[in-house]
Amino acid sequence: MIEYSSTLALITGISELLLAVWAAKHVIKNNGRRTVMIPVVAMLIFLAGYQLIEVLVCGNTENLFWSRLAFADIIWLPPLGVWFISAIAWPKNRLIKQLSMLPFLMAAGLTIWVLASKNALIAGTVCQAVVAAYQTNDTFLAAYGIFYQLGMLAMMTLGVLGLAQKNNPNHKDRQHLLDITIGTLLFTFLASMAERAFPDIAVGATPSVMCHFAISLAIGLARITARETHN
Repeated sequence: MIEYSSTLALITGISELLLAVWAAKHVIKNNGRRTVMIPVVAMLIFLAGYQLIEVLVCGNTENLFWSRLAFADIIWLPPLGVWFISAIAWPKNRLIKQLSMLPFLMAAGLTIWVLASKNALIAGTVCQAVVAAYQTNDTFLAAYGIFYQLGMLAMMTLGVLGLAQKNNPNHKDRQHLLDITIGTLLFTFLASMAERAFPDIAVGATPSVMCHFAISLAIGLARITARETHN
């Protein structure tokens, strides 16, 4: 087994946290639209949160609290992404706005499940190289995996559909959609390739692998922040 190193998680987490602080300063100063900036800040916080929690997970692999918290943290990324894209691409569509709230309800249910149930995670986490492999109950893992993959697919699909519109959104919003769509596509693809290349290490480590590559999404969110707050 390759000894775990927290260096990558710390560098990534701190970088994303600094981006979140930078974006939050713009929110406080009312630079840019709050409908754009608030979900951007939230996504950056949850991305950073996972990385920093993983360090704690691998510092005490038998303490399932940190492993539960890691799952509870990153489950909120797809709902936030769907909400952001829907608000940008279809700001006046009430039905889409209401439908974009459904992933939040599902995420809340999964969060309660993983935090309150003693059976969601069945054993300590195995950390090696730069990833954490979680040992989960099969039912929970299936539900979590289906929700997360559908959430990623929804973000990519809605992003492409938003970009395909002829008249709306405007040029700035189209660039926002392009950044978040490319960022999501890139980290999902790279994580999939990494899991195929290193199947022994990747077993049970999908959240960890995906979040390390999600730096591409964080870069996209930084570009959105710079563009949205530029006068």
